[in-house]
Amino acid sequence: QDTLGLNAGKSWQDVQREISDDQVKRIHEAFGSLWPEDTDLPSLLPRPRSGILRAVYLGMSDPRLLNPMVLGWLPYFDEVVLAHPFVNPVHIRPEYSPTSLPSQHKEQTLKNVLLLLALEPFIHAGYVHLIPDPGDFDRQFRATVLQLATERTAGWKPRKELAGWQKAIADDDCRRMILREPEASLRRSIRQQKPQASDAEIDAVVAYAKSELEADLYALLQPVEPGEAGAQLHSFKGFNLETAMFLAALTGSAVYTDDDTHWQHLHLHARSVSRAPSADWAYAAEASRGAEFMIELDGQMLLEALRAGRFMRMKGELRPLVDAIQQQARAPQSDQVASKIAKAAVSMQHAWTKVQLGHRLTGRIELSVPASGFDRNEVRRLLVTFGRAKAVRPIALAILIKFEATAAHVGDALTGRA
Repeated sequence: QDTLGLNAGKSWQDVQREISDDQVKRIHEAFGSLWPEDTDLPSLLPRPRSGILRAVYLGMSDPRLLNPMVLGWLPYFDEVVLAHPFVNPVHIRPEYSPTSLPSQHKEQTLKNVLLLLALEPFIHAGYVHLIPDPGDFDRQFRATVLQLATERTAGWKPRKELAGWQKAIADDDCRRMILREPEASLRRSIRQQKPQASDAEIDAVVAYAKSELEADLYALLQPVEPGEAGAQLHSFKGFNLETAMFLAALTGSAVYTDDDTHWQHLHLHARSVSRAPSADWAYAAEASRGAEFMIELDGQMLLEALRAGRFMRMKGELRPLVDAIQQQARAPQSDQVASKIAKAAVSMQHAWTKVQLGHRLTGRIELSVPASGFDRNEVRRLLVTFGRAKAVRPIALAILIKFEATAAHVGDALTGRA
């Protein structure tokens, strides 16, 4: 905040208009200095704790996804482990480095700073652990994980069309890129699409487009330079499967995602010990599919509710079940499981009545509890080699998150219009 002048009274719009190459360079140099090549990451990680449902997010670290995919789930998870959004310049080639070509990283820097500002109180409260990808500063770890990912995806082809949050993110970035065009370019584009429009009508559309840009928190409000100098590089940070499993094992976490591809790869490549789901926990997994989870999109309102302990009773009902899953203990009888889930649902409804109504989505979850947990020999080697783990336990629980929302609702959630 000092580097950008926010502590000196500058508004966010001032930063959007005035962010300089030097500021972008200094921010990334500072980040690189915090995570040098000799960082001992395992010693800095939160340790596994009984009675705490900690979850590693297997997805993108983007401010537009922060509320629906991270903060909004804190009433149900005790803590979330999230990938740090900044690119570490230590091992980046100069032609892509934010310290060598800072002008092309301005817009992404704005997004990353907004993410950090939104997360700051949740980090200080211990709800969120923002952890850099260890491959960003450890050459050997990066090379090993890259090789594992290459082998895992051999012959696999990603789907051609984006969907859900990914499509909404791409559409949002495309919209922003169009709005940043010079007014003359916008007029030509509108004229091509609407040849019958009058000059006054086109002027009105251009004025509206520029007003939308001014109101966009994620937009760089600087003239677009011609050529590559005006290009903006977007980087989407997130843990891949191997890194997420590595960190989940070290921190005693479950893994959760909203991405079908991650979910498929988790089940295809991380259940080598036993592919069969645990019969003990089948009833709990089935019951969870019918539960509705309110997801609050107002971060400040959510933080106040968490600080007031609004969701503690609900978590207290579910914690024994979660502990039993993570300790790979035998499940209670189905009627006991049903009772716990029913009491948690009642507590959940009661807790939300005490929280001021904000902007909310409705989420559902799918639990996956393999009989022998999620495990890979390759990840065990990572844990022994880079994590100095003496005893490695499989990850007992994975969660797939789904939303009951239309494409319009998803887009509104990204931009705060929900």
